[in-house]
Amino acid sequence: MYLRRLDASSEADLDLISRLMSAAPDYSLMHASSFSTTQWSRDIARAEAHGESQRMYAAFEREDPVALIHVLLNNPLPEVATISGLLVNQSSRRRHVGCRAIEALSRQARSWPGITRWSLHVFERNTAALAFWLHCGFDAVQCQPRADDPNGTMLMLGRTLKGKPLCRCRGVTAKDKLREITSHNLVMLW
Repeated sequence: MYLRRLDASSEADLDLISRLMSAAPDYSLMHASSFSTTQWSRDIARAEAHGESQRMYAAFEREDPVALIHVLLNNPLPEVATISGLLVNQSSRRRHVGCRAIEALSRQARSWPGITRWSLHVFERNTAALAFWLHCGFDAVQCQPRADDPNGTMLMLGRTLKGKPLCRCRGVTAKDKLREITSHNLVMLW
């Protein structure tokens, strides 16, 4: 697997983003009416002009694009990069593609100045996503109750860039980690 950073000003990269989004039907059904690659391109350019740093990567197996990853640098703290989106195309799921893409990005991120940790947000009710991220070596670090949201409590997950996915750790499963997470036993790790 290899990663390639995408360019918001490239028509070919915008087309690749659209293809990857349409290959992840759960995402495209949820956001199809609101997502525009043209708007995304403008948003990235505007953010970078104001000193914010966002990066979009495509993951490839052989020459086939299989995943899309969106990252915000220095968010929420200077040493943290936030994974704001990971899309794995439908035909590549359940084959460790998402986990391997995160590992490839983690290796690359070690060269980003000052970045030492990942963070991301996931709804507590989204048990499939929560199990995936726990499998990738993330731990719950903060709970954000959202009474106004039908999805309920938002969890912040984190891990170091050098963290390992559970498939590379002996004796720990995502189910074990999932049982440990409750809204009452979370601690801030940074």
